[in-house]
Amino acid sequence: MAEALILAAPARCDATAMVEVCVTGLQVFAQIGVHAHERGRTQLLSIDVTVTLDPPDADRLDASIDYQRIADDAEALGRAHINLIETFARRLATSCLAHPAARQVCVSVQKPGALRNGLAGTRVVLTRG
Repeated sequence: MAEALILAAPARCDATAMVEVCVTGLQVFAQIGVHAHERGRTQLLSIDVTVTLDPPDADRLDASIDYQRIADDAEALGRAHINLIETFARRLATSCLAHPAARQVCVSVQKPGALRNGLAGTRVVLTRG
C-alpha cells in the first residue's frame, strides 16, 4: 500500500516550493585570460551551476532545465576568447536565467592553473527581478 503512495503523483499543497538543478565539476577547456601567455591556448575551467526554478508541473524534460544545455552553453562560451572568469561566469548565468522557469542562478568558476599554490575562482549569482 505504501508503495502505491510513493509512485502516485504528489498532491498539491500550499507550501512554496523551489527546485535546484545542479551541475557540478563540469570541466571545460576555454580560451580565457588577460596575460600574453594565456592568449592563443585553452585553459581548464571547473564549473558548478545551480539553477533555482519553479517545480516542474509535469514529468517532462521541457518542464525543467536540461543539464546538457548548461554543459553545451559552457563549452560554447569556451570557444571564443574571454578575458575574465567573472565575465565567463556572468554570461553562463545569464544564459541559464533565460529559461522561463529559472528564478535564480549561481555559477562558480575555478581556474586551476591560475596560481602556483592555490585555486583562483569567482562566483556569480543572478536573480530574476
